[in-house]
Amino acid sequence: MSKILILLCSISLFAQTPSEKTVLDEAKRRNINTVEQALEALNKNGISQSQARILARKQGVSFDDFLKNNFTSKSTKVNASTSDPDSSILVSYTDSIPEADKYLDKKIDDSEIDTPTYFGYNIFDHNPFLEKEYLLGNIDDGYLIAPGDVLRIIVFGNNSLELEATVDRNGNINIPDYGVFFAAGNSFKTLKERLQVYLGKFFSGLLNTPQNTFLDVSLTQLTPTKVVVVGQVNAPGPQILTTQANPLAALYTAGGVKTTGSLREVRVYRNNKLLKRIDLYDYVSMGNIVNDIRLTNNDVVFVPPRISTILLEGEVKESGYYELKSNEGLTDLITFSGGLPASAARDRINVLRIDPSNDASDSSDKSFMTLNLKDLAASNSDFELFDGDEVSILPLLDRVSNRVSIQGNVYSPGEYSLTKYSDLKTLIIDAARGVKEDIYLDKVDVKGIVLPTGEKTFASYNLADVLSGTTQVTLNDSDDVMVYSSEKVQGIPYVYISGYGVQKDLYLDEETLNDSQTDNKEDKIDARDLDEKTLNNSQADKEKNEFGIDENKSDEEGDEEGVEEGAFSNPILWRENLSIYDLIFENTAFNTLEFQQNFFNSRVDVKSYDYKSRKYYTRPYNLSDLSVLKKVYLKPFDRVVIYQESVIEQVDKAVSVSGYVNNPGSYELEQNMYVEDAILIAGGFSDLADQTVVYVNKEERNPETEIISIRETITIDMDYLKGQKQAPDNGFVLGPRDIITVRKNIAYEEQQSISVTGEVQYPRTVVASSKQVSLNYLLGEVGGLTNFALLESSYILRDNLTLSVNLSSINRNAPIFQNGDELIISRNFGSVKTEGALENPSIFNWKKGSRAKYYLSNSGGKLSKLGGKAYVVLSNGQTKRIGLFKNPRVFPDSKVVVNYKTEKEKTEGKFLNDVTNVLGTVTGALTTILLLERL
Repeated sequence: MSKILILLCSISLFAQTPSEKTVLDEAKRRNINTVEQALEALNKNGISQSQARILARKQGVSFDDFLKNNFTSKSTKVNASTSDPDSSILVSYTDSIPEADKYLDKKIDDSEIDTPTYFGYNIFDHNPFLEKEYLLGNIDDGYLIAPGDVLRIIVFGNNSLELEATVDRNGNINIPDYGVFFAAGNSFKTLKERLQVYLGKFFSGLLNTPQNTFLDVSLTQLTPTKVVVVGQVNAPGPQILTTQANPLAALYTAGGVKTTGSLREVRVYRNNKLLKRIDLYDYVSMGNIVNDIRLTNNDVVFVPPRISTILLEGEVKESGYYELKSNEGLTDLITFSGGLPASAARDRINVLRIDPSNDASDSSDKSFMTLNLKDLAASNSDFELFDGDEVSILPLLDRVSNRVSIQGNVYSPGEYSLTKYSDLKTLIIDAARGVKEDIYLDKVDVKGIVLPTGEKTFASYNLADVLSGTTQVTLNDSDDVMVYSSEKVQGIPYVYISGYGVQKDLYLDEETLNDSQTDNKEDKIDARDLDEKTLNNSQADKEKNEFGIDENKSDEEGDEEGVEEGAFSNPILWRENLSIYDLIFENTAFNTLEFQQNFFNSRVDVKSYDYKSRKYYTRPYNLSDLSVLKKVYLKPFDRVVIYQESVIEQVDKAVSVSGYVNNPGSYELEQNMYVEDAILIAGGFSDLADQTVVYVNKEERNPETEIISIRETITIDMDYLKGQKQAPDNGFVLGPRDIITVRKNIAYEEQQSISVTGEVQYPRTVVASSKQVSLNYLLGEVGGLTNFALLESSYILRDNLTLSVNLSSINRNAPIFQNGDELIISRNFGSVKTEGALENPSIFNWKKGSRAKYYLSNSGGKLSKLGGKAYVVLSNGQTKRIGLFKNPRVFPDSKVVVNYKTEKEKTEGKFLNDVTNVLGTVTGALTTILLLERL
């Protein structure tokens, strides 16, 4: 860190390090007080933040912490460290160069992913040396020791030695008690070997075999190498390298090579002479640089412009823009891209070239050619490429030869070799392992294509004749065979059942339906491929949807059938000899009591489809005649509808029980059901019920009297209710829709509970001894009022609402309280708050006798143009208007509120003001005229 601050003091980069106190004193003398001023002083001396950060680390100081702790900051933020902790190769100071920042921060947009990239330049995209912390411990064995380097030497094992030695200007290190050792000019690897031999003279076991004394040598501080990188790089200029001073490291520190720069011919100059030409394609393609060199101080690395730009795309391993030298051609281009994949067509390589002749007689500026790699290999030659060429390699055709396929109602559908299965019969029996059950023998289709014209062929055969050998069919390459099932051609036969009592969980499960429907879709026959006979057989099914419903019928036809849409949405597989009885028995709770009660004497309809008229017709039956239902067999797509008895007889067989019973509600009417029976079903009498008499309302439909209900008063027979009789003495039998009402016991009264709070001696909930509760009674129960009580503002809450009563003026012995009331006794002191559209909203101590306008006046009055309606909000929640002739009393803890005018009120007020002004002007004018006339 001190070296950086030495730069602030204009001291040489490699001068002796002063103390931090001395540097801070010098900074203070020069009036450098902020981070911005310190960074500006560094820039004036040609040092970037990154370079300063490197030098600070070598002194064991944090550059960022030093600036933060000793200088103030305005807005400039110190750039984050960009060193690499896992690599000691280099550290860049491109932070100070805006172009480098722009390059390093660039992010690739998703839309650019498919666009060609420049080959090789991505090695600089994620520069590890600009993103990680600097680390000195990982030193290259080829690093040359130089004056200023600090070595740490440790001998351990049977002997012990530990020291740090600095290489002096003469290249020596001093090892106390063991002499002077010449270190400069040696590589790090050679230094360790020579030190082991040298110290082996003093420490036994260091050179012995087996070895029992060991040596460890490391570099703790390095002498940086300063080079200059110019040309087509992102951050040209001086660069500082450490540990690995080689051309690639220099390019990394300079932010990488621009896409306009050459990767094929990077030049290194030393003492104004060309030292080496480096081809980075060796590093990109093979991972090493041939004849790499080590840079020394003041070396120049120059990146010239690109030699050429050639686009490679298509069926290649790595597409993009490549750079070729003058002696390189198509073979080299393919080699750099990683070679061709197996899917590339080597006989169809297209080259688009800018025509250099630019012949005026020809309107085109580019020429196109197609190459064959096999021809080039046979002639032992390469195809020369030029700057601007675009090479496109086509993929192999996705075409398979010697193939036939078979699909449909066979055991092993798939693709097979034409050589082995050359005829249709062999393909079906041997390859596809034969046909499945339910095979459709009238038709098998063979589709093909004639190559190379691409003409499609189609032929249909009788499958039975093919399998018997009567018809011989020879297959051709790429033929596709389709074998049909009767189910796919003629449709899956279903029947449908709906109506009351049908158990939906007995329908065909959804998975089976989905599977069969999927098979239908997969094997659907193209109408153009069917012969006339097949079309005629399946035409009626095609006109129906997957559930057998005719989609071509009009709405009127549907209405005639009397079937709602969606009523037959649950199909059941049809089978031979399936009777109406079988279908109902399998899909209803046929033998249950509920079914027998509600459905046994009801109607059953069978709706069958007439293929000629393309309409459904209905055949009615009765459920009571089972012998007939067992003999009537269903056809595919028949619809069975079961009707409930209530369709014919609309009878509500229920009674209602209400009032003081435990479970009021509606219950099913039983035969010879008495009132007591219904009460028992409803859970019996509740605690408050009158168990002596109940009311029964029976329906009465008399249009003449307009009476709709007749009430009967029934005396309850408790002996029958307790089960001690077979019938009650009242003998009243309930009918459909009767309503039983159990009344409350007139002798029962709930206890009265009133809550008393506020300014009383003993606030509590008072349980009254009688129904009549007065104010004096309550006050006596709670010990009376306190000295701070104010009855005028006290109030009563009933059902969370304030009861409109003035407690200070009522008869205190009047029974005004009810069960659940709350009595709140207010206090005679407190505050009054004014708020809203006032000049000065305030809080006042309540003043006895002062009214609302007193507080408004003391708050400055209303805002002239904004003040609207005013009112008082009392502590009990009541509000009272304030007007011209209304000045209500105010009690403690009240609020005086003035609303802000609404937009409508503002408009009306402005209109009234305008009218007043106009009338005033007119009146003044008339008065003046009258006076002039009298004069």
